[in-house]
Amino acid sequence: NQYPDKILEKPWQTPATMVHSWGWHAKDYNWKPAQQMIGYLASNTSKGGNYLLNVGPKPDGSFPVPAIRRLREIGAWMLSNNESIYGTQPVKEIEPQDGLFFAQKTENGKRIIYVFMNTYKEEIEIPFELSQLTSCTILESGMPLVAVQTAKGSKIQIPKRLEKDCAVQVFKIVL
Repeated sequence: NQYPDKILEKPWQTPATMVHSWGWHAKDYNWKPAQQMIGYLASNTSKGGNYLLNVGPKPDGSFPVPAIRRLREIGAWMLSNNESIYGTQPVKEIEPQDGLFFAQKTENGKRIIYVFMNTYKEEIEIPFELSQLTSCTILESGMPLVAVQTAKGSKIQIPKRLEKDCAVQVFKIVL
Protein backbone atom coordinates (compact mmCIF):
# COMPACT_ATOMS: atom_id res chain seq x y z
CA ASN A 1 0.00 0.00 0.00
CA GLN A 2 2.90 2.36 -0.64
CA TYR A 3 3.40 4.69 -3.56
CA PRO A 4 6.94 5.75 -4.51
CA ASP A 5 7.71 9.42 -4.99
CA LYS A 6 10.23 8.88 -7.80
CA ILE A 7 10.92 6.69 -10.82
CA LEU A 8 12.22 3.25 -9.84
CA GLU A 9 14.65 1.58 -12.22
CA LYS A 10 13.33 -1.95 -11.63
CA PRO A 11 9.97 -3.65 -12.17
CA TRP A 12 7.52 -2.89 -9.37
CA GLN A 13 3.86 -2.57 -8.49
CA THR A 14 1.73 -1.26 -5.68
CA PRO A 15 -0.90 -3.66 -4.39
CA ALA A 16 -3.70 -1.59 -2.90
CA THR A 17 -7.21 -1.90 -1.53
CA MET A 18 -10.42 -0.03 -2.25
CA VAL A 19 -11.05 0.24 1.49
CA HIS A 20 -8.81 -0.10 4.54
CA SER A 21 -9.06 -3.91 4.78
CA TRP A 22 -7.77 -6.65 2.51
CA GLY A 23 -10.65 -8.89 1.52
CA TRP A 24 -14.24 -8.48 2.69
CA HIS A 25 -14.87 -6.78 6.01
CA ALA A 26 -18.50 -5.91 6.72
CA LYS A 27 -17.65 -2.96 8.99
CA ASP A 28 -15.01 -1.32 6.77
CA TYR A 29 -16.70 1.79 5.37
CA ASN A 30 -13.47 3.56 4.38
CA TRP A 31 -14.05 3.46 0.60
CA LYS A 32 -11.51 5.40 -1.42
CA PRO A 33 -13.02 7.64 -4.11
CA ALA A 34 -12.51 6.52 -7.72
CA GLN A 35 -10.61 9.76 -8.44
CA GLN A 36 -8.09 8.92 -5.71
CA MET A 37 -7.51 5.42 -7.14
CA ILE A 38 -7.20 6.82 -10.68
CA GLY A 39 -4.65 9.28 -9.28
CA TYR A 40 -2.68 6.35 -7.85
CA LEU A 41 -2.84 4.62 -11.26
CA ALA A 42 -1.55 7.76 -13.01
CA SER A 43 1.20 8.27 -10.43
CA ASN A 44 2.41 4.67 -10.66
CA THR A 45 2.29 4.76 -14.48
CA SER A 46 4.38 7.93 -14.52
CA LYS A 47 7.02 6.23 -12.37
CA GLY A 48 7.16 3.01 -14.39
CA GLY A 49 5.09 0.86 -12.06
CA ASN A 50 1.86 -1.13 -12.01
CA TYR A 51 -1.18 -0.62 -9.82
CA LEU A 52 -2.73 -3.84 -8.51
CA LEU A 53 -6.18 -3.06 -7.14
CA ASN A 54 -7.65 -5.54 -4.65
CA VAL A 55 -11.42 -5.93 -4.63
CA GLY A 56 -12.61 -8.13 -1.76
CA PRO A 57 -15.79 -10.05 -2.62
CA LYS A 58 -18.49 -10.67 -0.02
CA PRO A 59 -18.90 -14.19 1.43
CA ASP A 60 -21.39 -15.08 -1.34
CA GLY A 61 -18.82 -14.14 -4.03
CA SER A 62 -20.54 -10.93 -5.12
CA PHE A 63 -18.88 -7.52 -5.09
CA PRO A 64 -20.13 -4.85 -2.69
CA VAL A 65 -22.15 -2.09 -4.40
CA PRO A 66 -19.57 0.63 -3.48
CA ALA A 67 -16.87 -1.46 -5.20
CA ILE A 68 -19.00 -1.88 -8.32
CA ARG A 69 -19.65 1.87 -8.52
CA ARG A 70 -15.96 2.69 -8.20
CA LEU A 71 -14.96 0.05 -10.74
CA ARG A 72 -17.48 1.51 -13.18
CA GLU A 73 -16.08 5.01 -12.64
CA ILE A 74 -12.52 3.77 -13.13
CA GLY A 75 -13.65 1.82 -16.22
CA ALA A 76 -15.32 4.90 -17.71
CA TRP A 77 -12.13 6.91 -17.15
CA MET A 78 -10.07 4.13 -18.76
CA LEU A 79 -12.40 4.07 -21.78
CA SER A 80 -11.45 7.68 -22.49
CA ASN A 81 -7.82 7.63 -21.34
CA ASN A 82 -6.42 4.10 -21.70
CA GLU A 83 -3.82 5.10 -24.29
CA SER A 84 -2.10 7.17 -21.58
CA ILE A 85 -1.69 4.06 -19.40
CA TYR A 86 -1.00 1.08 -21.67
CA GLY A 87 2.46 0.86 -23.21
CA THR A 88 3.75 4.07 -21.65
CA GLN A 89 7.00 4.79 -19.84
CA PRO A 90 8.19 7.49 -17.44
CA VAL A 91 9.36 10.85 -18.77
CA LYS A 92 12.74 11.19 -17.12
CA GLU A 93 13.39 14.83 -18.09
CA ILE A 94 10.24 16.08 -16.30
CA GLU A 95 10.03 15.69 -12.53
CA PRO A 96 6.62 14.81 -11.05
CA GLN A 97 5.01 17.96 -9.72
CA ASP A 98 2.29 18.54 -7.16
CA GLY A 99 -0.85 17.10 -8.74
CA LEU A 100 0.85 16.42 -12.10
CA PHE A 101 2.30 13.21 -13.51
CA PHE A 102 3.91 12.50 -16.89
CA ALA A 103 4.17 9.40 -19.11
CA GLN A 104 5.24 8.87 -22.72
CA LYS A 105 5.30 6.52 -25.68
CA THR A 106 6.32 6.57 -29.32
CA GLU A 107 3.78 5.90 -32.07
CA ASN A 108 4.43 6.13 -35.80
CA GLY A 109 7.78 7.81 -35.13
CA LYS A 110 6.22 10.55 -33.00
CA ARG A 111 6.90 11.05 -29.31
CA ILE A 112 3.72 11.47 -27.27
CA ILE A 113 3.78 12.95 -23.78
CA TYR A 114 0.76 12.41 -21.51
CA VAL A 115 0.18 14.85 -18.67
CA PHE A 116 -2.08 13.63 -15.85
CA MET A 117 -3.60 16.53 -13.92
CA ASN A 118 -4.91 15.28 -10.58
CA THR A 119 -5.12 18.78 -9.08
CA TYR A 120 -6.33 21.68 -11.23
CA LYS A 121 -3.63 24.03 -12.53
CA GLU A 122 -4.24 27.13 -14.65
CA GLU A 123 -1.13 26.33 -16.65
CA ILE A 124 1.46 23.59 -16.97
CA GLU A 125 5.06 24.22 -17.90
CA ILE A 126 6.90 21.61 -19.99
CA PRO A 127 10.57 21.67 -21.09
CA PHE A 128 9.83 21.51 -24.82
CA GLU A 129 10.03 24.43 -27.21
CA LEU A 130 6.75 25.55 -28.76
CA SER A 131 8.20 24.73 -32.20
CA GLN A 132 8.57 21.06 -31.09
CA LEU A 133 4.84 20.69 -30.34
CA THR A 134 2.81 19.17 -33.18
CA SER A 135 -0.39 19.19 -31.15
CA CYS A 136 -1.63 19.63 -27.60
CA THR A 137 -5.13 18.38 -26.70
CA ILE A 138 -7.36 17.08 -23.93
CA LEU A 139 -7.17 13.33 -24.51
CA GLU A 140 -10.81 12.55 -23.66
CA SER A 141 -12.37 15.07 -26.06
CA GLY A 142 -9.61 16.01 -28.49
CA MET A 143 -10.15 19.69 -27.62
CA PRO A 144 -7.04 21.71 -28.56
CA LEU A 145 -5.15 23.51 -25.83
CA VAL A 146 -3.24 26.77 -26.20
CA ALA A 147 0.51 26.64 -25.59
CA VAL A 148 2.86 29.61 -25.43
CA GLN A 149 6.64 29.85 -25.54
CA THR A 150 8.50 30.56 -22.28
CA ALA A 151 12.16 30.88 -21.34
CA LYS A 152 12.11 27.27 -20.05
CA GLY A 153 10.09 25.68 -22.86
CA SER A 154 6.31 25.92 -23.27
CA LYS A 155 3.40 26.71 -21.02
CA ILE A 156 0.07 24.99 -21.66
CA GLN A 157 -3.00 26.98 -20.65
CA ILE A 158 -5.73 24.88 -19.00
CA PRO A 159 -9.39 25.91 -19.43
CA LYS A 160 -10.96 27.17 -16.20
CA ARG A 161 -14.00 24.90 -16.64
CA LEU A 162 -11.79 21.83 -16.01
CA GLU A 163 -11.44 23.03 -12.42
CA LYS A 164 -14.98 21.77 -11.77
CA ASP A 165 -14.39 18.34 -13.32
CA CYS A 166 -13.63 15.83 -10.58
CA ALA A 167 -11.88 13.38 -12.91
CA VAL A 168 -8.13 13.17 -13.44
CA GLN A 169 -7.62 15.07 -16.70
CA VAL A 170 -5.14 13.79 -19.29
CA PHE A 171 -3.48 16.03 -21.86
CA LYS A 172 -1.83 14.61 -24.98
CA ILE A 173 1.19 16.41 -26.34
CA VAL A 174 2.56 15.20 -29.67
CA LEU A 175 6.14 16.16 -30.44
